[in-house]
Amino acid sequence: SAWPRYGAVELTLTLPQVVVNGVATDPGIRVVFDDMNSNQTSQTRAIWTRTGNSLTVRFISSYGMPFYEPRFSVVLYPGQQFTGTPTLSSVKYYDLNGFPVTGPMPTASLETAR
Repeated sequence: SAWPRYGAVELTLTLPQVVVNGVATDPGIRVVFDDMNSNQTSQTRAIWTRTGNSLTVRFISSYGMPFYEPRFSVVLYPGQQFTGTPTLSSVKYYDLNGFPVTGPMPTASLETAR
């Protein structure tokens, strides 16, 4: 059977403290959307907002997207590093009509640039 398709996916992460040379700082972050798995027919769009240590990323598609399309990376400015691992606090899936539906629990990983 075909993968279910979603009209929107909203992911909220709790970010740990960010330090520069051991001193706490306000994180300068960039959210980079991974288009490696995008299906051109879904025409997925993405936006993000950060309030304090909470980061919310939303993926929206008028045509429906499979569960594996919403992928992104959080990139800190040079010299900054997390003191811990970001945690996935909330995941919400919506159907093509905007109604909440169930979906798979995504995985998260932390990679450190060297």
